[in-house]
Amino acid sequence: MSFFSQHVDNFLPMDWLLPMVWLLQIDWLLQIDWQTIAALALICAVAAFFIKDCLDHPPFVMFIYPCLLIFSILAQYFFLQAGLFTPKKLDQWLTWTLLASACGTLFGTGLLAAVAIVRDRSGNRRV
Repeated sequence: MSFFSQHVDNFLPMDWLLPMVWLLQIDWLLQIDWQTIAALALICAVAAFFIKDCLDHPPFVMFIYPCLLIFSILAQYFFLQAGLFTPKKLDQWLTWTLLASACGTLFGTGLLAAVAIVRDRSGNRRV
């Protein structure tokens, strides 16, 4: 249990605690080990390198990479919260980290493509 979750009752009354439960989730997200974040960052960097070739303006990849990384970390968090694997075993950790990076990359790419399509279609209506 983290420092924040242990001492939150001392600072806030219970009626303020329910809307702020998301703070406990953010606290847990920040506790992911550096090896997992490094593996996710490396895999997302490789994906962003290949996505760069499909962009009209390749420097936009610096906006895509953080989005891919955030969705990969969120996928890893979801897999850990669902209890699908134990992070203590190396083969399970590697398998689920690769799956989290793939899911995060696919979801992030799909979301950014949907935003680009909506933006392009809304731009065509104004003309």
